[in-house]
Amino acid sequence: MPIISRIKPVDLTATKNVFVSAVRFATSTGGSCPPFGDELKISAQEQIEYMLGEDEDMPLVTADDEVKSVVRMGLSRIFSTFEKQLSSLVLESDLALESAEANILQCVSDLEWMCNILPKMELMKDFVSSWAGTSGNVVGEMKPILDSKCTEDASFPHKMDEDLCQSIEGAIISVVLALPSNDQADILADWMESDQVRYPDLSEAFEVWCYRTKSAKRRLVEGSGRVDNTAVSLE
Repeated sequence: MPIISRIKPVDLTATKNVFVSAVRFATSTGGSCPPFGDELKISAQEQIEYMLGEDEDMPLVTADDEVKSVVRMGLSRIFSTFEKQLSSLVLESDLALESAEANILQCVSDLEWMCNILPKMELMKDFVSSWAGTSGNVVGEMKPILDSKCTEDASFPHKMDEDLCQSIEGAIISVVLALPSNDQADILADWMESDQVRYPDLSEAFEVWCYRTKSAKRRLVEGSGRVDNTAVSLE
C-alpha cells in the first residue's frame, strides 16, 4: 500500500502533463505546430478524446485548476482567431481570400471539436459564454460591413444569405417572446439602445410585448374593479 501511494501521484502528474501538452497542441492556431502542422494537431485532439473516454485518472486531472486554465486559454485563442479571420474577409485581397476562408473553416472545425469535449470537463458554460460574446461581435461589427460591401459591389462573394438572416431573426424573436415579460423588457430595452437596431429587427417582438402588457394591465384593472364591486355589495 505505501508503494502504491508513492507511485500514484507520479502517474497522475504524468497524465496531467500529457493532457496539458495535448491541449496546447490541439488548440494551436495559425500553423503554430511546425514542422508537422495539422497532423500533430489532429493527433493531439485524438489523444485528448481517448484520454477523456478511457483514462480512469481523468476526473482528477480535469478537476485541476491549472488544467482548466489551459483549456480555457485554448478556447479563447480559437475564438479570437475566428473573429480575426472573419474580419480579414473584407480586408484581404482576392488572392488572399481563399486562405482566409480556409482558416475560418479550420476555426469552425476546432470550435466544433471543443464543443464535443468541453461537456466531459464540465466547461461547456465557458463555450456558451464565449460564443455569446463572439456572436454579438460578429453581428455588431461584421454584418454592417458585409452589407456595405454588398451595396458597393454586387459581385462581392461573401454576401449574407437573406433567407438565412430572416430565419435566424425569426428564431430570435420566438425565443424572446417565450421569455417572462420582465426578461423581454430588459432585452428589448437593450436592443433599442443598441447601435445595431437593424439586425436583428425585434420590432415585431416589441409590438407583441406592448400588446401583451396592455392586455395584462387591462385584465388586472378589470379584476380589481370586480373585487371592489364585490366588496361594496358585501357591505
